[in-house]
Amino acid sequence: AESIGLVPTIEDYSMKTTAYGRFEDIKYILYKNPGLMFTYDSGNFVLAGNDEITGAQLFADRTVYVHMKDLAYDEKRVEFVRDGVAYDSVAIGDGFIGTEKALEILLTI
Repeated sequence: AESIGLVPTIEDYSMKTTAYGRFEDIKYILYKNPGLMFTYDSGNFVLAGNDEITGAQLFADRTVYVHMKDLAYDEKRVEFVRDGVAYDSVAIGDGFIGTEKALEILLTI
C-alpha cells in the first residue's frame, strides 16, 4: 500500500457485538499492527454504545481519516436501530453527536 501512496486504516464498527465495535478491539488491532492507521467515525462509535469524544481521545495519534455523521433519536424515520433505540441520520450539528469537540481533539494532535 505504501509503495502506491495508500494508507491502510481500520474504522470503528457500529455494532458493539462485532469485531472493532469496542475500544478494546481497536486498541488490540492497532497495537498488533503498528503500520495500520485509524479512520475515526463519530456515528459508528455512538451506534456501538461508545462515547465519540473518548474515541477521539484514544485514537487521535493514529487517526488519518475522519468520517463524520450526526444522529437524532427518531421513531418515525428510522435508519439505524441499536439496542432498541431508533436513530436517523441528520445534518451535522442537527443531532446529538459531539462533532465539534471530537474535531477539536483530532485537530490538536
